[in-house]
Amino acid sequence: MENNKKEMGTTIISFYNPHTGSWFLGADTQVTEGSHRIMPDKLCKIFEVDNNILCSGTGSVSDISNIIKKVLRGKRIEKAMADNLDFKINFKEFVNEISELLFDYRRSAYANEINCNYLTIGYDELEKTTKCYSLSSDGALMEIKSFYSDGSGGDFAISQLNNLWVEIETKPKSDLEVGEILYEAISQTSTLDLFTNACPDIFIMKKDGTKEIFIPEDILSEIEKEKQEVVK
Repeated sequence: MENNKKEMGTTIISFYNPHTGSWFLGADTQVTEGSHRIMPDKLCKIFEVDNNILCSGTGSVSDISNIIKKVLRGKRIEKAMADNLDFKINFKEFVNEISELLFDYRRSAYANEINCNYLTIGYDELEKTTKCYSLSSDGALMEIKSFYSDGSGGDFAISQLNNLWVEIETKPKSDLEVGEILYEAISQTSTLDLFTNACPDIFIMKKDGTKEIFIPEDILSEIEKEKQEVVK
């Protein structure tokens, strides 16, 4: 149990804003070597798979990225053969192929070496809306309708996500307001989980598939102050 917790050391979250149709994907940026050695550099654990797909995961970052890359090899060939700059990877196909690959690994000689879960949000071209899926290390696939969290800090974050969901059902919030609360949720989780830091990355994907990086208001203020000092 402890070994599994160590391998899943991180906190990732997803959240749906029912009033705007936007999905959020967040992950802390801490890099932990072994069971306790915290590395000084931060790392973005959210991968921009394509213009319409964002993906994050728990476990070894190398495993997470290499499995994504393996699926993308075939997709890049399709994209090149399409000879169309506007060609987008089909989100549902991408999710299903990740699921199949994880399923195959779980039943192979690598079963005890690869242990990672995924959270991914993307624009579904057929249904013309943004969706979210969770994939477990055995290939199990589940569509998320409201919110989800995973990793060593997932249990701590989930209660805060639930509180936000209950509040947002009766009191609409903008994407900026939701982003601030989610940023704080991961930051607070860092006080309870050794494998999570207080400097998360949060992406927003709107219902039309456009995406942006969320930056907290206090950080934006600091950036603006630095710009003004440079001008002076």
